Amino acid sequence: MAVGYHFNTSSMVKRTSPGFLFLLLLVSGCLDPGPQFVVVERATGYLPVYGSPSAAEASMSSPRPVIQPGKIYLYDKYLLLNEKMQGIHVFDNSDPSKPINLGFLELLGNTDFAIKDGVLYADHLGDIVALTINDFGTITQQGRIELEDWIQGMPPPPGFYFECIDPAKGFIVNWREVELKNPQCYALP
Repeated sequence: MAVGYHFNTSSMVKRTSPGFLFLLLLVSGCLDPGPQFVVVERATGYLPVYGSPSAAEASMSSPRPVIQPGKIYLYDKYLLLNEKMQGIHVFDNSDPSKPINLGFLELLGNTDFAIKDGVLYADHLGDIVALTINDFGTITQQGRIELEDWIQGMPPPPGFYFECIDPAKGFIVNWREVELKNPQCYALP
């Protein structure tokens, strides 16, 4: 529930001197009310999509269309293209005039990645994972660094309202944009 303060200034003006009002405005401008939660009736927001934790494992799948491209990365003969919040498209770029779509590396929540010595480092479900990629035929997780205290799966998009999470429904594998009525949860940017 949102907490706020309400002042009835119309009755104060009738009984208060102008000097006091100026002082009150000056002092109130210096006070930090802290973070505010604005109550709204309707808002564009996100609905959690629940699934099993195994659905969120890093894995190669068949090629898919590019919908929301992000970072582009060249490694050896490969061209890698991030699909925002979903994973990485892998292309054989041996002939740059005809790249061949090899598949899609599923990494939920992925926005950035880098490669060194055959190990791909990427953000995945709020953590950093290290994956041995070799020829992208076999993906093996070498390690994981937990960055946040977020054990529900993929975190909500920052700066938006979302339907509050129900841990009883399971692990969050994605978020779907919807129109929310009286949203109660907001992800800070």
